[in-house]
Amino acid sequence: MSYKSKSVIILLLSMVTILLSGCFNSHYDGIISAKNDEFNRVLVIQNVSKDIIKEKEIGEIIKIAQENDGIWFGVQKETYENLNIGEKVKVEYSKNGDTADSDPPIMGAEDIRVIE
Repeated sequence: MSYKSKSVIILLLSMVTILLSGCFNSHYDGIISAKNDEFNRVLVIQNVSKDIIKEKEIGEIIKIAQENDGIWFGVQKETYENLNIGEKVKVEYSKNGDTADSDPPIMGAEDIRVIE
C-alpha cells in the first residue's frame, strides 16, 4: 500500500471518528422546573417559560413536562446544589447512556450549564 493510500485511509478514519462522536452526545435546553433532593435530579422542560411553572404543584409540573418532552437529569451533588428552579440550562447528555423507563424519562447529565 502506498503512502498516499495510507494517508487517505487515516484521514477517512479520523473523519468517521469525529462524525460518530457527535452522534453519541446530545444537547437539551430548557428551564429547571423541579428538583429531587433524594436523587440529585433536576427536571428540565423545553419550550416553557418560568411563568408557566411558577407556583405549580409537582403533579402539575410533571404533566407539563410530559406534554413538553421534559427530562429528569441526574447530576453531581455539588452541581445540584448550585442549580435553581427557574434557571435556563443547557444539558449535554449521552444518547447511549442509561435511560429510566419513566415519563418524564430519567437520564444522567454529562454537563449542565446555566445560560440564563
